[in-house]
Amino acid sequence: MKKIWTLLFAVMLIVPLVLQPATAQAAKAITINVDGVQLKTDQPPAMIQGRVMLPLRAIFEALNASVNWNPKTQTVTGIKGDTTVVSRLNRRQLLLITRQ
Repeated sequence: MKKIWTLLFAVMLIVPLVLQPATAQAAKAITINVDGVQLKTDQPPAMIQGRVMLPLRAIFEALNASVNWNPKTQTVTGIKGDTTVVSRLNRRQLLLITRQ
């Protein structure tokens, strides 16, 4: 009986190793699409510590929004029509302001 349990345990350990895929897949490149068209930027998007960093100026300009950078507050502001998007360096959140 002990041999059967040992054999069963060995099979349970070996089967997952055999069924693993033979090749590892590379991570897909991060792309930015605006209105269904891939946006080409000077600075590519990057994954840093599990967060995706995007070039906001390129995105705002592709959306025909005006872009302002305030070096004192380290804040980028994108304005288009009645919508304002504010992002501050090293912050997790965007501030979205809409006027009606």
